[in-house]
Amino acid sequence: MNTLNLKIPPLALVLALGAGMWLMAQYTPSSEMAFPDGFSAILFAAGLFVGVRGSITFRRSDTTVDPRTPEQTSTLVTSGIYSFTRNPMYLGLMIMMIAWGLYLTNVFSIAFVAVYVLYITRFQIKPEEAALESLFGEDYTAYKGRVRRWL
Repeated sequence: MNTLNLKIPPLALVLALGAGMWLMAQYTPSSEMAFPDGFSAILFAAGLFVGVRGSITFRRSDTTVDPRTPEQTSTLVTSGIYSFTRNPMYLGLMIMMIAWGLYLTNVFSIAFVAVYVLYITRFQIKPEEAALESLFGEDYTAYKGRVRRWL
């Protein structure tokens, strides 16, 4: 099953799952989730902020943001938002998916968030971690001990 490692760009995965969430909302009953108006928009904006912040920090550190080539990482980034989560870009996408599910008011579509987390963890994050450990050794291992994978 390693053939899926680092193959599907996370943004493409999120767009496909987001479409699946929309389809699920079309064909299953909506729920009576009670959230204030605009809550999903605020949550989406928060997810966008987290993801963009992670990307900006990578760019400022002059390292690759291409999730398919972790072996090209030139710098171990541990500051800024990376001192709170090792994967702010993936976390941001997850938050945006939750916001999309809340906007759709369909509890069944939220299940797609779990699919995203399981897939990204297995086929994206774990291979990235192996590459980073190979590149940065003890520095990366110590970082993993200080900062959680998601939150």
